[in-house]
Amino acid sequence: MRRFADEQLTVLDLQADPEPATSRQATVYVAVVYGTGHAHPDHARYRVHLTRFDDRWVVVEVEATP
Repeated sequence: MRRFADEQLTVLDLQADPEPATSRQATVYVAVVYGTGHAHPDHARYRVHLTRFDDRWVVVEVEATP
């Protein structure tokens, strides 16, 4: 999300589609719709890999996907 703020873009919608998780690992596909408010919105897709540490999930890798 920092990328969008740094480029002065507004996130208009966020959709998440998780894969089946294990007790220690999870992968979530995230689609972000963003724009400046002055033109047609664009989108970006990411695959977010998480690992469970104690009682919380921690992002270990974020990949851009087509």
